[in-house]
Amino acid sequence: MVIFTKKNRNFSFENITDLATYKIGLIRGTAISAEFDQASFLNKKEVNTLKQGMEMLYANRLDFYVTAEMSAKYFINNSNSHYNKNNEALVALEPELNVHQFHLGFSIKDKANIVRMNAFNFGLDRLKASGRYDAILREHGLN
Repeated sequence: MVIFTKKNRNFSFENITDLATYKIGLIRGTAISAEFDQASFLNKKEVNTLKQGMEMLYANRLDFYVTAEMSAKYFINNSNSHYNKNNEALVALEPELNVHQFHLGFSIKDKANIVRMNAFNFGLDRLKASGRYDAILREHGLN
């Protein structure tokens, strides 16, 4: 989970207290991090969708937008809009607020899922070993 802002803002921060005077968007109901979620001093504005938050950020209705980095970068790189076409492009700030692990589940109720899970893991391992996994991430601006 990272903070996005306009590239021309040229802002940096060390901890979330540095964000206290700004309007920060996030998707309604999203858990960012324990520290962020419990920070009642932050001016948090909930939105319904990633697109809505990015539009509000771009239109200066938000100072920052907190979301999953990979989802936002995919959205930015694949939208036919203004996000990545001029000096007001949206960028992720460092440090990240949190790192969420991604898990893919297979129901054990369907015995065929064991075969599916093994095939998935085998394919993923082959993609990583061949370098294609990293190439896919780079191709979509996710690495």
